[in-house]
Amino acid sequence: MTKQSLINIWLGLLLLLGLSLLLGSWGHVVLATSLIFTIALLKAGLVVYYYMGLKWEPKYIALIILSGILCLILLYFALVPDIVYRYGG
Repeated sequence: MTKQSLINIWLGLLLLLGLSLLLGSWGHVVLATSLIFTIALLKAGLVVYYYMGLKWEPKYIALIILSGILCLILLYFALVPDIVYRYGG
């Protein structure tokens, strides 16, 4: 992996961070929360795949990571009702 491609991935991560911050001030709470969590999963996937070396690891390691992502999805569905109850929707 070249240095330039890593810089491009880093800039993409910064762009996704900015998008998440903009969505945080958006009026539609439920949709904004869903999009922010989706962007967070995408950013986590990019970091794990490129910066933590999952690209070169055996496939069973990817299954272990996938189980963590499934836990994040469960966390999302557990938190959204609280966010909607607290801030409306």
